[in-house]
Amino acid sequence: MLSPNLKKQFSRLCYSIYPKTITASLMQKDRELYPFLKKNRLDHYFALTLDKKNETIKEYDLYKNKISTSLKIVKERLKGKQYLVIKTFSCYPHITSDLDIIIKESIATEKYNNLHLPIAYDISNSISWTNSPEISSNFIWSNILKYNFDNNEFFVPNSDLDVLIRMGHLPFEQAEMRLGELLHIYSQFNKVNWIVLEKEASDNGWKNTFQKTKHLLEMLHTKLFYTSDFVGFPYRLSFTLLTQAVIEKKAWKKIWGARYIIKDRLGV
Repeated sequence: MLSPNLKKQFSRLCYSIYPKTITASLMQKDRELYPFLKKNRLDHYFALTLDKKNETIKEYDLYKNKISTSLKIVKERLKGKQYLVIKTFSCYPHITSDLDIIIKESIATEKYNNLHLPIAYDISNSISWTNSPEISSNFIWSNILKYNFDNNEFFVPNSDLDVLIRMGHLPFEQAEMRLGELLHIYSQFNKVNWIVLEKEASDNGWKNTFQKTKHLLEMLHTKLFYTSDFVGFPYRLSFTLLTQAVIEKKAWKKIWGARYIIKDRLGV
């Protein structure tokens, strides 16, 4: 168990993202805290709020400048075109590996692959990790809202679209769930229309996967906030769920990519 002071700090951090007290056991010793925070995309937020002398604040400031500069370049280069930034911003500050952009333009997006941004980026006109979109274009552009980051204004998903994107990303691409992202999803639970989300998943061929992922989120919610069980994070999705998702979507190309997940989990 964490020492009382670190446990209190960690609890405060998580509570500020999703206001419910975690009762589950997530770490055994104090020395596990910082590696845990890093693996679960909570390290920079912890430093910004509770450990202001931590060197990771400089890392976050550098990231923030890169994102800000990148957004200005994107706005200039995509002038007159509607675009959306996904999976980059949450309800708390953190670092991402790249900038994800969805452009409404239906033509090929290859011509935008030379934006020369100071951060890695991915640009597409659809949301898909398989052989076909997981979310329709109509649903995407009907569920956006304006967002401001460092005086840069652009569109991001509303709660319905954001949660659906993250739920689709888990079984079809990510294969594991960080605690930070999970708390972010929970913070939006009461805002989303689950009937609408399920219909959209069904219309795009992953209704059963959606239901199983939702059940997983609900199960983890119970374990985190109503038990003292140990729960490991990042939480690894079962091979069964990942396999069933591929089969339901007929996303056979994902089977080849799955070898990396298997290799990572076996530690070879």
